[in-house]
Amino acid sequence: MAGTRLVHSEIDRFLISRSAEVLCLTGRWGVGKTYTWKRFVEAAQAGDRVALKRYAYVSLFGQNSLQDLKSAIFEETVDVGQIDKGFDLKSIPALVSKGKTYGPWLFNHARKLVPWLKDAPDIAERWLFLTVRHQIVCFDDLERVGRGLDLKDVFGLMSFLKEERGCKIVVLLNEGGLGERTDEYRLLLEKVVDVRLEFDPTSEEAVAIGLNADSAIRDYLAENCIALDIVNIRVIRKIERLAQKLSNLLEGYDEKVLKQAIHSVTLLGWVVFQPKDAPALDFISGLDSFSQILREKEEPSDQEKAWRALLRKYKFGSLDEFDKVILEGVQSGAFDPEKLKTVAEAADAQAKFQRQDNSFSEAWDLFHRSLTIPADVVLDRLASAFKSSVATITPTNLSGTISLFKDLGRSEQAKELLQFYLESRASEGPKFFDLQENIFGGHVKDPDVRAAFDQRSSVGKVRRDPKLLLLNVARNKSWGSSDLEELAGVSADGFKSLFKATEGDELSSIISAALEFGRIGNASDDMKTIASNATAALRSIAAESAINARRLALYGISPDIQQ
Repeated sequence: MAGTRLVHSEIDRFLISRSAEVLCLTGRWGVGKTYTWKRFVEAAQAGDRVALKRYAYVSLFGQNSLQDLKSAIFEETVDVGQIDKGFDLKSIPALVSKGKTYGPWLFNHARKLVPWLKDAPDIAERWLFLTVRHQIVCFDDLERVGRGLDLKDVFGLMSFLKEERGCKIVVLLNEGGLGERTDEYRLLLEKVVDVRLEFDPTSEEAVAIGLNADSAIRDYLAENCIALDIVNIRVIRKIERLAQKLSNLLEGYDEKVLKQAIHSVTLLGWVVFQPKDAPALDFISGLDSFSQILREKEEPSDQEKAWRALLRKYKFGSLDEFDKVILEGVQSGAFDPEKLKTVAEAADAQAKFQRQDNSFSEAWDLFHRSLTIPADVVLDRLASAFKSSVATITPTNLSGTISLFKDLGRSEQAKELLQFYLESRASEGPKFFDLQENIFGGHVKDPDVRAAFDQRSSVGKVRRDPKLLLLNVARNKSWGSSDLEELAGVSADGFKSLFKATEGDELSSIISAALEFGRIGNASDDMKTIASNATAALRSIAAESAINARRLALYGISPDIQQ
């Protein structure tokens, strides 16, 4: 493997030398092989440091015949001074006339024979290929060459151009993409290639190559990309474009809002654009407060542990309302200005408030950053900070705080804090408490919080009987989006009351219907919420008595051992 320093040195040496040779530059997809090569060629040309004065860049992607490849080389040949402009029909006379042996003769006779050559294009192409000599030829995307063109023919042409035409050849490829052609490639590599380098930049080097040096947000992006160890330059540049859009849309807000947006778009861009290397999107979307992690029943996999360690280092806890809007923009390539404005204004208000009072986040630091501070100290500080910062605490953070107090044995105080929150935020109106309207309502997991929010949001709202909705699902195997929204609004306690109030065949039908949503492939968030709340309700019921445990075992339900 070679860092950028060695690669840059070899490219410089290659360009300033007139000696015919073949240089192979390989590396993973997106690490910047093509970008780096083109940048150095243009820089060397600007400094008049390119020994050979003609150049052709040819992508082998989809090339299916040797004759087509030869034609492509001639068609893409330009004077090095025209690299950034590409091929132009007007340059044909100059290119042909520069051929030391065949050029003048070929061009003079070709003009006389043009009418005849129209009927013999293959002959014309062969004649024009005679002019390809003493120049640089870059073959890119070798791993994607068409099935109609053998690797041995491509390498044979490289050898011919080097040995017989005095050309300098550079080959760019991802060896990992060769598949069944790998063994043949390695054999040909030894015979034809003079220098082989594997381009494997560090994240610091990738950032130096990929990010715009003049960008006002460059330092933020560089810090984030390096923290996540992103080395794919294509991904880095995609993230930069999205971050620049955010920077333009968030102009005028608190600087902390922009920093949060760039912090999130870097992570979410990596997750979306490079899913094989980044944490899974489902994993990121399913993250809750740290207290929720403590409640998990299953041991996380080694991969999940590694992802969590990375996200802790990156200082990312869970998706919030702001992040969800950014995620939608990353996935679509454009940000919704109105949605972004709504969440940005909330984040701006919170940022300004936190400049005055950081007590709530500092109180949570006692939980996250120490293994020695007693629970009573942490909870006392959290309770005090919760009340002073209640105006800026989101429903998601409320849920995590209430769950933590209950987990650590302060259930009564948890009820008091929840009631304090409800009274303090009462002026927000029913819409604030409607978790169906909140893009992150699904992250409010605590059943008491959900039940309280459901009650507040239902003021003035007519809701359909969830029992009838479930019976319709069971009987007709159909539902609408509004049905799912209303069923997702039923808390675990609501399902518990519903199940206990139903008997006979209807009980079996509504239980089966509610649980079935959890078995649907590619289930929506509403479906997952329905199944989750129904399961929690049934586990709670199963824990009430031995007979209920036996009854519900038929549905695959085990008792909630925490009851």
